[in-house]
Amino acid sequence: VAMSKRLRETSNHIIKMYSFDFDGEKGLGFITMELGQQNLEDFLSRGRPSPQQRKMIWRQLVDIAVTLH
Repeated sequence: VAMSKRLRETSNHIIKMYSFDFDGEKGLGFITMELGQQNLEDFLSRGRPSPQQRKMIWRQLVDIAVTLH
C-alpha cells in the first residue's frame, strides 16, 4: 500500500490502494482499492481499437512500466 502511494505520485495510471490484509490460515490476500475507470480486457473485447486508442493504451502501459522500474 505504501509503495502504491509513492507510485501514484509519479503516474496517474497506478490504481489507488487503500488497505491490504493477509489471512495466514487460508493463504489469502485482501486488497481494498479504487474502482478503475476502465477494464482493458472488456475494452479490447469490443473489437479492434482505433490507432489513436492503441497509442493511448501503449502510452499508459509504458508510463506504468517506467514508473515501476
